[in-house]
Amino acid sequence: MFYKFVLTKNNIMKKIKIKNTSGKVIYTHTCENNTMKITLEKAVLESADLRNAYLYNADLRNADLISANLRNANLISANLYNADLENANLRNADLRNAYLENANLRDADLRNADLESADLENAKKYYSFLAYDTSKRLVHCVKHEKTWMIKAGCFWGTLKDLEEKVLQSHKSNVYLHNIELLKTL
Repeated sequence: MFYKFVLTKNNIMKKIKIKNTSGKVIYTHTCENNTMKITLEKAVLESADLRNAYLYNADLRNADLISANLRNANLISANLYNADLENANLRNADLRNAYLENANLRDADLRNADLESADLENAKKYYSFLAYDTSKRLVHCVKHEKTWMIKAGCFWGTLKDLEEKVLQSHKSNVYLHNIELLKTL
């Protein structure tokens, strides 16, 4: 992230550049009292290619990021409190230690996203459980329009796909119980 300030008569014009993880500028926006949230929302509105965006520790509280393409983005420690990430592409995104409390994750693509230590408390259209009787991993579930999409280790698929896989392999009671619960939600 790069900030440049230009003083005008009464306000400050602020230029913010979003860079990718290689340091290349991928989007720039200038306006009075600009913030990273304003810049990112503008980029999303313009369907900017935000793949590999470097948004480490970014303050994106209440951001409207519907359908954002944040594939492979670095969102480590980003504050996404109450952010609307519906339909967002977060595939392979690094969300370690991200704050996602109350975030809307409906139809978000979290395939291979790193959610280690992410705070997902009260996230909308999200459910998780600990597979304590098998892998001891946290299983992430995101509600999509017609089904739940599940991320369990390297597995990413529908609730039906997960159920088939569990019945073929370990028949875990924890998985099977949570699959039945998700069918009711």
